[in-house]
Amino acid sequence: MRSLKFIVLFSVFLSFSLLAQDEKSGAADASANANNPLADLKAFNIQFNYQTGLTGVDGMNMVTSFRYAQPVGKILFRATLPTLTVNRPSDNSSVTGLGDFNLFATYLATSSSSPVQFGVGPMVFAPTSTAVSTVSGPGGSLVNNYDVSLGANNWQVGGALVLFIAKSKMFQWGGLVTWTVGVGEDSELTDNQGNALDADENLAAIQPFYFFQLGKGNYLRGAPIWTMDFTNSKYNFPIGIGYGKVLKLGSTVFNLFIEPQYAVYSQGVGQSSFQIFSSINMQFYGGKK
Repeated sequence: MRSLKFIVLFSVFLSFSLLAQDEKSGAADASANANNPLADLKAFNIQFNYQTGLTGVDGMNMVTSFRYAQPVGKILFRATLPTLTVNRPSDNSSVTGLGDFNLFATYLATSSSSPVQFGVGPMVFAPTSTAVSTVSGPGGSLVNNYDVSLGANNWQVGGALVLFIAKSKMFQWGGLVTWTVGVGEDSELTDNQGNALDADENLAAIQPFYFFQLGKGNYLRGAPIWTMDFTNSKYNFPIGIGYGKVLKLGSTVFNLFIEPQYAVYSQGVGQSSFQIFSSINMQFYGGKK
């Protein structure tokens, strides 16, 4: 099944590439903006992240995320709902289900036509996951909170900063920085007296990104996410280089890519040493040129 998913993805990738031959000039014009996370456009993305080489765990993880972006004035809303297949180290089985719903509202501090764009805003995670950790040890502490979790048992709030620089048509770069903490009480875990445990998530992520335009909608790219779980001392710092293709069909710009990533440093159970990040992104220009 996992191999079938990638075969289907590549088939879609190649099909769109062939269809794009009549739209080369349009794709070239849209290439620099296709990877702009602050683009003032409606967008829908389906992202796939296949993770293997898990520290201390056999098997693999698979994350499929569905993301929609909607600009409203100077605010860009981005909503993400992931589905996950996560390996369980306790019995080497796996759990599949929904993850936590995420909403990020970015205030666009610069003009959408500026070659340097900056955004900042709040972020919230809702506890929508369908499988959460319930195993606890002495005092209510988790024996292994990686074991069955697809998300947190509580709300998380925080913020994010986004920077995108497109001064050159050949090279664009920037980054995304997020930080979230758990709020309220854990809805599942209790201590030995039956009292709910306080939420203790303390998570940060840094995502540098860089894009080298090759012409005719082709480009090289990298957008690894460096994750930091301060509560559980889990860290993962990958680097990546991949290939992407931008093509324009009518008023919709498609951006398809695949990007292998290797971890240069990781710490903690379940951290991947190798992953494949791929996506089908769509920007809807409508009446925009």
